[in-house]
Amino acid sequence: MSSGTTVDREFDLVIKTDNGYVPIECKYTKEPIGISTVNEEKYQWLGLPFKIRQFVFSSKSGFDEKEKKQSDLLLFDLDEMHSLDIDD
Repeated sequence: MSSGTTVDREFDLVIKTDNGYVPIECKYTKEPIGISTVNEEKYQWLGLPFKIRQFVFSSKSGFDEKEKKQSDLLLFDLDEMHSLDIDD
């Protein structure tokens, strides 16, 4: 990144934990989320003085297989979001 270049750093939600930060990104698209989208979102955190514990993504249409193999990702598709056991 060259001097004077800015990066738009925006996630839908960021949780601060004792072990670092957890950026959460929600995507509502017709197509599964691909590796390029995931990498673009993760790129936002490069150069920031924050320890990232894990990246979390939720996607209406799921994910490409490549994302499922990345250990620093927690992924939820729409069906998984509906099945979360959250008490009122």
